[in-house]
Amino acid sequence: MNDNVRLDLVGGKIFNEGLILNGKNFYSDGNRFERIKVLTFLGMVWEFPNEDYEEIWQKHFRQLMEYKEKHGNSNVPQKGFGKLSWWVKIQRELYGNTTRGPIPNAIDNVPLRARPKQTIPQHRIQQLESMGFEWRIRPVALKWIDRYQELVQYKNANGDCNIPQKFNPNPILGKWVMKQRGFYYDKVRGRKSPLTYERQEKLESIGFCW
Repeated sequence: MNDNVRLDLVGGKIFNEGLILNGKNFYSDGNRFERIKVLTFLGMVWEFPNEDYEEIWQKHFRQLMEYKEKHGNSNVPQKGFGKLSWWVKIQRELYGNTTRGPIPNAIDNVPLRARPKQTIPQHRIQQLESMGFEWRIRPVALKWIDRYQELVQYKNANGDCNIPQKFNPNPILGKWVMKQRGFYYDKVRGRKSPLTYERQEKLESIGFCW
């Protein structure tokens, strides 16, 4: 197998349609991200022209900057932002490879335990951190921003944020909105509340009524 397989991180596609592993063609696997992880842990070295890779990387970094200017943070939801969501996920995965270092080879004949070779260069880590990029995001925070984006989409379509509690197209969103109002009332009464100032400000910026 030729290790020098070109990887297009824009779409996450592997340009080698004949690549077979354990009797399965990787293009038949529905999870592109898992394919990348498997090949990386096998010791695959991803090769492509430096200028092309740098151009692609900087393009997505600019998109991330635009996202932060609009939303106030760099926590791009895992869904709804296309290739940018994918790119951000890849950066966190590469950072994890960089900071974890070698993975012990507990069983020599199990290739998935091989040390990952794909990491993120220090200058890119510094560039991302310079704009406040967070490497580790709690699942709860991701879920909150996902719901928030759904609320923004609702407002764009309906002109307000007045979602009924029983909102059939998206019942979870309706319940989430009611919870935010409950958290707000806890906050104004001096009780402990998960509604941070940043979240309150984001909701009010789109005309959310308490």
